[in-house]
Amino acid sequence: MPRWRKRSQKSVLEVFEVNVLSFQGACVKNVTLNRPICRATHDIKLDIIPQWDHILYDEENFLRIPEQLRTNGKEFCQNIIGGAIGSVKKRIEANYKKVVPQLYNDKIQLLVPLYLTNPDKPDLALVLSLSDDKTVYYGHTCLTTEMAYNNARLIARPDSYWLQP
Repeated sequence: MPRWRKRSQKSVLEVFEVNVLSFQGACVKNVTLNRPICRATHDIKLDIIPQWDHILYDEENFLRIPEQLRTNGKEFCQNIIGGAIGSVKKRIEANYKKVVPQLYNDKIQLLVPLYLTNPDKPDLALVLSLSDDKTVYYGHTCLTTEMAYNNARLIARPDSYWLQP
């Protein structure tokens, strides 16, 4: 270890692997983790596989989707939600605080906002669980933002601006 590098810097360098440095002001892009910091860390490289049967074909869950979208049918809603999932992956890459943990059945799940009708205000929160083999996330269901706020605050005060009461 070089003399100029302090012990604390060494531990930080062991955790992070910088693939590409792109300094724009004080911004470093494309930093990936060598190991997860905690179980609530979201891995942006993994795909999200929505569980459409539960999201669209369970009547209680379908009613959570904004009415202006529901009136166009389930196939239309699937297309809109699928597009919102692709969009939110880019938002998470830009700001990891978009992902909020929740505790459900003694397991950590992740809540991500879905912007369906307004690009500035989420309509729903998609509940994500990591697959057993840790290769994909399953989007189990969609919650209203109020439901997501109540579930997230069971762990800690939510530190994400999209998830406010």
